[in-house]
Amino acid sequence: MTREEAYNLICEINEEAHRATYDEWEAAEDNEELLEEASISQAEQFNEIFNILIKEQQEGIQHWIDNDDDFKEEFNQWSSQ
Repeated sequence: MTREEAYNLICEINEEAHRATYDEWEAAEDNEELLEEASISQAEQFNEIFNILIKEQQEGIQHWIDNDDDFKEEFNQWSSQ
């Protein structure tokens, strides 16, 4: 898996996680506590989606986490690791 393919895949995962938690984000508005809860929920959704990817996709993403600091930072922000 190329870096671009892996990055596009984690972007899709993050977008799907955001869609799954959209109502929480909408309800939070400017409430810092609710925004934090929405962020945690989105990260949980991100991880759930990542964990159901096929093994080859997970391994491709892991390769870039292990070998590209910018990729790793972005992934970790979305997965809250």
